Amino acid sequence: MNMIVDGHIETLSADGDSAEVDVIGPAYVHLSGTFDSGTAKIQFKGSDGTWRDVAGASYAAAADKVVDFPPRSQNTLRVNLNGSTSPALVVGIKGER
Repeated sequence: MNMIVDGHIETLSADGDSAEVDVIGPAYVHLSGTFDSGTAKIQFKGSDGTWRDVAGASYAAAADKVVDFPPRSQNTLRVNLNGSTSPALVVGIKGER
């Protein structure tokens, strides 16, 4: 059973980026499954459109993270997976929309 009950959920089966998810205020990110030597980074889109890593949000094992954006702020998140060989990484992103 996955911990995400609503929001966006997908499984990454190769290195690359998850779908971009728009959230309002704080967001909850869930990572589980097989990282297969890869590292998953939670990223947000800056006001200039550049993707930036969330500080302290780089994982090589299952994790749950609250990205504490200010209430009512509009943000876009994704997860970037790199360095894996044959992953099955479950990515869930939940927040107000």
